[in-house]
Amino acid sequence: MNNIRALLIVVSAVLISTFLHLHVFTLPIQGKDTWRQSKTAWNIRYFVRHDANILNPRQPYLNGEDNIVRYEFPLMQWSIAMVEKVIGEHIIVMRLMVYLISLLTLFAVFKLALTLTDKKDISAIAVWIFEFMPTFFYNSTSIMPDVLALCFGMFYVLYFFKHLKSNKRSDLFYAALFIALAGLAKLPFILLGILSFIRAVELMFKSQPNRWQEVFRYASVKAIALLPVMAWYAMVIPEWKDNNITDGFITNFVGWPLFKEFLKNQIYVNFPTEILNIPALLLFFAGVFFILKTRKVFLARPMYFFIPLLILFMYFFYILNVIREGHEYYLMPFYPILMLPIIGTVYQAWQGKMVAKIIVGMLLLAMPFVCWNQEKDYWDVKYAYFNQDFFNCREELEKIGTQDDKAVFINDESLAILPYIADKSGYIFWNNHLPVLWLKDMFNSQGARYLYSDSRIVEEQEGFSECVSEIVFECGTLKVYKLKGGEETK
Repeated sequence: MNNIRALLIVVSAVLISTFLHLHVFTLPIQGKDTWRQSKTAWNIRYFVRHDANILNPRQPYLNGEDNIVRYEFPLMQWSIAMVEKVIGEHIIVMRLMVYLISLLTLFAVFKLALTLTDKKDISAIAVWIFEFMPTFFYNSTSIMPDVLALCFGMFYVLYFFKHLKSNKRSDLFYAALFIALAGLAKLPFILLGILSFIRAVELMFKSQPNRWQEVFRYASVKAIALLPVMAWYAMVIPEWKDNNITDGFITNFVGWPLFKEFLKNQIYVNFPTEILNIPALLLFFAGVFFILKTRKVFLARPMYFFIPLLILFMYFFYILNVIREGHEYYLMPFYPILMLPIIGTVYQAWQGKMVAKIIVGMLLLAMPFVCWNQEKDYWDVKYAYFNQDFFNCREELEKIGTQDDKAVFINDESLAILPYIADKSGYIFWNNHLPVLWLKDMFNSQGARYLYSDSRIVEEQEGFSECVSEIVFECGTLKVYKLKGGEETK
């Protein structure tokens, strides 16, 4: 009976989520996190159409010497691209692949809760809770490597606790493998590896005679697994010239008054309503209370919760100067640790009186409604915080010229959104600064054939009319010009 009940809970959570995402599977990239998703989608496009070398992820801007831009190891992008090479390019392929990764994350949540509690009912409830965490729910179909990193991170925490419980070498190996994959997929998830560091320190202080052999075996497996991660980021981080996330508050600090406002927004808005939701927040605080009361996290000491949480908050404070009031996906590394006290609350409630079960049950029932109410509007184009005319005219923009035509784009700070919509690479400018001499040179020597402009400042320059032959498309504030040759310019 318990197995059937657990299966019904898991299936219900997945079916409800799938139903609520039905309109999203075929939805073009738009809404919240359009910037990040467009960059990821460009990686996939280049892997499909041109260079399938996983070491060469590319972006659409040709302003520099080449357009190879290496950040995280592009395992997700490359995998999706290989599928699209077989069945064709389509937004539904990318979104379904990401959704499959999200389902694997739910499987890891189930197995983690089962490892901690040995109860399938509680494990199924953990899946229900995690499915309706707002940021995870929204990003279940978002084309971002953070989703894959979270999946690997959750599997790492699962096998860490499995090894803590069983002491099997296979669990140690899988834990090492998944923390390495999580770090490759997205660097901040490497912070979850603090769990292994704590365990190694704990082993040092054991009184058993062979403790140093055990410490060496434990640490060496993890260290060897992390070698590819260290090698990759040692190679690519020096190339991160336009990525200010690594600077944190070291450069361009916004000042303490504004920093405090960002902190208040994250603590009072993002964490309770985006990372968690109000019902999950209540379960979380109750779980922290039980950890303090019992002085353990299931089979482990409290330090396996509090120290990782402290490290993650140090990371949060470091990047707050950059992420400011949004970018919830940067906080997804918190999820595996936040789930520990939440699972503990459900476990305590199921061991307690009926009133506790009723309260928790009511919170569980509220979660899908709270989550949907929080996230349902974020797929709207206005939450891209970008010129909406680009999205409103998407189909017409794709039909202009060919995919191989180079273009010039104005006012695209993302360096990806407008080129992705137009399905062209080219020369991208953040603002209205585009001298006519540059425009002539991009036609004559760089092969640019179209100009996508919502800038009347650029268009009203003296000599601009000599650079364009006609307006091939107009939509709201957006005009697409066909460029023409002019006097050769050095």
